[in-house]
Amino acid sequence: ATGNSKDGYVQTEIIGFNPSVKRVVAFVESGDKTLTIAKGLPAKILDTEAGAPDDHELQWKVDKINDHAFIKSVNETDTSLSTSGYKTIAIAVCEGNARELGDAAVWKFAGLLPMLDPPREDTPATIESLHHA
Repeated sequence: ATGNSKDGYVQTEIIGFNPSVKRVVAFVESGDKTLTIAKGLPAKILDTEAGAPDDHELQWKVDKINDHAFIKSVNETDTSLSTSGYKTIAIAVCEGNARELGDAAVWKFAGLLPMLDPPREDTPATIESLHHA
């Protein structure tokens, strides 16, 4: 295995962010164990067909996609964090190589990662200039 290593986990491959699919997928190994980890737009991590199907090679729905209370809780938490000024990234994990597992891959929702992304210092001036454009 090659790539980035941290505490015995080695990232062996990454499918980088693409604005049309709104997610990143990494393949990670630790000993004889492989994980596939995805992060990105919460809706696309829960169900890659959210909004519309896309052309990413890996497609999935998390294992709790039909648990309406769970999905409602995730969406409400995402909305709450967003209204508090956070941008959120969702994370899902598949035990094994999702590419090799294909339709048998089981994706588990791991959580939401809130990130504080304050406006840049020049944001008020930019907005003001747009009012006069």
